[in-house]
Amino acid sequence: GVSYGPAMRVRTPAFVSFICVHFTIHGACRFVMDSNQGVAAPGHVYVSSPQTEFQQFMEPGYRQLTLKIKRDALTRYIVDDLGM
Repeated sequence: GVSYGPAMRVRTPAFVSFICVHFTIHGACRFVMDSNQGVAAPGHVYVSSPQTEFQQFMEPGYRQLTLKIKRDALTRYIVDDLGM
């Protein structure tokens, strides 16, 4: 997981080949993707769009676990699971 000390802002460019799943462990994080936004508290999960730049505004001591999943691998898994 990733742990942040002071409050901070992270800005991430769009990354078409990956999907990121963020699990909040401690603290809170406000996230913004285009006109959509929300707050992730401990135990919350959110997915960042692979086609949109997104920003995270983290409070002091915020901790998260992020899974970076290859988009084509996830697509193949879903197609196989749905029998398409």
